[in-house]
Amino acid sequence: MSKPISVAFDTSLSNFESIGEKFRNHQLNSVWNNKNPLHEEVEEIYAEIISNFDLTDFQVVCLNDLLHAFHKIRVLIDPDKLKPFKVDMTEEGELCLYRNSQIGLTNIALADDELITYSFIPREGKSKLHFFEPELEAKVDFEEIAYLLFAN
Repeated sequence: MSKPISVAFDTSLSNFESIGEKFRNHQLNSVWNNKNPLHEEVEEIYAEIISNFDLTDFQVVCLNDLLHAFHKIRVLIDPDKLKPFKVDMTEEGELCLYRNSQIGLTNIALADDELITYSFIPREGKSKLHFFEPELEAKVDFEEIAYLLFAN
């Protein structure tokens, strides 16, 4: 079983005005285009996850789309919201991106049976659970999923 990977975005890249302004309105066709510090960081995260876990084609595509969404929103939201998160694989084959905060546990699971699950388990109050099913939905909004990971 692989060890969990810790992911922490370099928030100084988002804060640095010249980089932030330069790439804020840049048309992004792919996370991998036009090498710059923002792209390179996401590419390194992607490569580390891909090399450490045995993923299905569905999980690879979803991971790519989700990291692309992270990259896109990182210059739009408060850099203090870009809290570190961990990535691990469950025994059932789900790739989990999760973040434990003072208010609860946020989890995004990319299942090998083509289901994406968001859950938030607060320290107090009611839990949240949402399913994204690419087979049934015309287009999964990966930006929404990315925002959910950093929302709590």
